[in-house]
Amino acid sequence: MKKTTLLLMLVILSTASQAQINPKMSELFRRLTELDAVPSIVKSGGGANPTRLRYSSNLYYSPDRYLGVDILVLDSLLKEDKRKLKEQVAAIRHTLDELQEVAQESFHYENHKVGKDTIYYSMNLSQDSTRVYKFQEGSRTYYNSDEFLDFHLEPFVHEGSVAGSLIYTVSVPQTSSRHEPYTREMMIVDIDRLFKEHRIKPRKALWQHDEAYSDSAWRCGNNEPVWGSKFCLDGTTCSGVTEATIYTVPHDQKQLANEMLESIDNLAQRYTNSPQELYYQYNYGVSFRAFPYEILFCLDEYSPTVNYSIQAREDGFGYHFLVAYTKGNQWIPRSWPSVKYVTNEEITYFKGMKPKEDK
Repeated sequence: MKKTTLLLMLVILSTASQAQINPKMSELFRRLTELDAVPSIVKSGGGANPTRLRYSSNLYYSPDRYLGVDILVLDSLLKEDKRKLKEQVAAIRHTLDELQEVAQESFHYENHKVGKDTIYYSMNLSQDSTRVYKFQEGSRTYYNSDEFLDFHLEPFVHEGSVAGSLIYTVSVPQTSSRHEPYTREMMIVDIDRLFKEHRIKPRKALWQHDEAYSDSAWRCGNNEPVWGSKFCLDGTTCSGVTEATIYTVPHDQKQLANEMLESIDNLAQRYTNSPQELYYQYNYGVSFRAFPYEILFCLDEYSPTVNYSIQAREDGFGYHFLVAYTKGNQWIPRSWPSVKYVTNEEITYFKGMKPKEDK
């Protein structure tokens, strides 16, 4: 078994110990990990929000997935993809059919047309009937409770393509034990101390965009040459200013970079294990190369134009860690490890760190 798969198995087991996760779902996600439908796991909570774990696995098949591949090799690859998708769907259907028998309420729909399958499942698995929200979207029924799930599989854009996702959400029960308070400010101090111990100096950056540019860029889609990711709370366009602190571990110190990532991840978990006034989302298993790169995101719900982000990423200049504080809408530059200043599309790079594609 690959090391990455083993680590993900351990993450699934560790999160399962935090909440009353249905054993059938825990086993299903272990099986999907083996079948390359690796789940992402997000912990959220803080403020008046319940603490929750959200597991999601994506399924995808397309005959156009591989470009420029020899026809014989392509045929072999597509056969393997089809086999894997068939096993993924079979594992999910088997588990969900079993869970339907014990679900408090469920919705199930299927339509099959000459191999163009459409499958929907949604279930409320919570025993607490006082915390259930049920809503309709088109012909589909959705649930929101202390334990619920959704699964869909349907034809995708290209002919012969199929896409789907399985999402399972469960609330983490409140425990009687009290964790020692651990604030965002304490976490940021601890992160800075980690790098100081290895004589890694921070680089300060400032990224901003105004409302007029925001409105123009939003209408044009997400193809701007500067900005990579965007967070807008209500979907509207407005200005934003991000004060960023960036730490970089040189490429020849990969072991140190991994140790720093693990240490920062542990600090983020410590933060989420302590009662917090800010709403947060924590991503389990973040690595330098695989999406998502964001370890922790925090939002002040009483002042929703203030948010915080901790990210990790690797590029040709090394292994990078970002601690960002934003007023307004948070936009992160596409090449943030290299960017010192940016205003709309006017960009200044750190000395010697201009990305090759921009030279």
